[in-house]
Amino acid sequence: MKQTNLANAEELICEQIKQIYLQQLEQDLSQISCRIFDQVLILVLEGVITPPENLLNQNNNLRLVSQVRSVFDQMIQDQIQDLVEQTLNVTVIDFLFDTGIESGRTGAIVIFEFQCHRSYLNISDDSNYN
Repeated sequence: MKQTNLANAEELICEQIKQIYLQQLEQDLSQISCRIFDQVLILVLEGVITPPENLLNQNNNLRLVSQVRSVFDQMIQDQIQDLVEQTLNVTVIDFLFDTGIESGRTGAIVIFEFQCHRSYLNISDDSNYN
């Protein structure tokens, strides 16, 4: 039962992140990897760089492309944090998020704590969540 709930949550998070990128940046991600371990969620998003960013990068406007990506990343990070908190019924306590412009990948580590006595995901049988 635990594995099914966990897999369903990971799949739902991936689908919703894909929708965020499509709606906000009109960018269709090529792949999303999502894994939840205890109180940590790991994300790898591939194909995040938009055509305008690619154009800026190809024309050696590195400073401008970095500024644009920074704005996009902050906007997306806030939405992913809300998504994780709502989907898993948790509070995010730390969120590490970075994009490699050359690789077209974003990596994220989301550290969270449960809002209630036990998560509905029933991730762990450890009683330290009291």
